Amino acid sequence: MISEIPHPSNEQVEFYLNKWKTLPNYVMQESSLSKLFQITYPLNVDIDDILIKVCALNDFYSTNILSPYNIVQHIFELKIDYRLQNGDTRLVNEIAFNKINEKTWNFYSFATKYCSHHKPTDYFDHGVYTLHYFSLILFFESLNIFVFWVLSIFHLYTPFIDSAKMIAMTLYFIYYYFHSHHKMYLQSKAKSLLTCLALFLINTLSILVFFVLYILTVIWISAT
Repeated sequence: MISEIPHPSNEQVEFYLNKWKTLPNYVMQESSLSKLFQITYPLNVDIDDILIKVCALNDFYSTNILSPYNIVQHIFELKIDYRLQNGDTRLVNEIAFNKINEKTWNFYSFATKYCSHHKPTDYFDHGVYTLHYFSLILFFESLNIFVFWVLSIFHLYTPFIDSAKMIAMTLYFIYYYFHSHHKMYLQSKAKSLLTCLALFLINTLSILVFFVLYILTVIWISAT
């Protein structure tokens, strides 16, 4: 029997926050980073201070900083303290984009974490948006299954209706993701649209590859 899912509430949030606090590795990690960023080295005017914070954050969260010195120098040159205190969200993208060996890298996950550990109330983590993106995919997949089930029960399923449904859901998904991506990352509309289309294509191909492998596995098991 599936247990009833609790209704979202402040009590539920507090329950899971308290549960998270029982995990000593995560609690100590966050506590040490908070102390490092907000008490020990709250400013970014000394390159040694910035280096310590960058290395600690990169090590704890595996943000894939290829060359710590480059991003440290980049943050030092940006003179970010005044803008951090004023919650300037454009700063995230400015920290994120770094040129290393003639190639531009986007360390967005690192940049959100670097800003949010200085001012948690003004900056939030990239992981929130990632979770939102995959939640949207899960919602559409669930909706697709539900609609197919309803149409099958009432004998309304036809290839035309199925195609129309898929086209409508796909177009809405691309629009919704494009709109939220554009607002979140503050990129140009053209770049956000291209990103959305690329990710949609990659996810679609991944699903098709998985489906083909599944079919081939079933055929192989049946033949043996």
